[in-house]
Amino acid sequence: LTFDPGRCLSERDATLKTCMSDGNATSVRFAESLRDGALAAGAEFVKTGQWFCAEGKCPTVIGDYIARRDRAHVSVSYAAYLTGELEERLRLGGGSQR
Repeated sequence: LTFDPGRCLSERDATLKTCMSDGNATSVRFAESLRDGALAAGAEFVKTGQWFCAEGKCPTVIGDYIARRDRAHVSVSYAAYLTGELEERLRLGGGSQR
């Protein structure tokens, strides 16, 4: 995110739209470097961007969850919600390929 989600959501006139962030090219490059490093080390890497953003927009609220606790970290409740999906991807070898 490009702003603090808690601060945005606590503002008087906050809406889902006003607390929506545009995708961030720096974050994409960072994730790509993590992927490249993981794959080079022989580790599994699961793409997770689609769990947080779609079509270049990144909402602070996804379904019933506040997705991030700050600009860069997933919230505990959203992480718990995603646990089954992540587990499934790892079990099925669903990590990313080059």
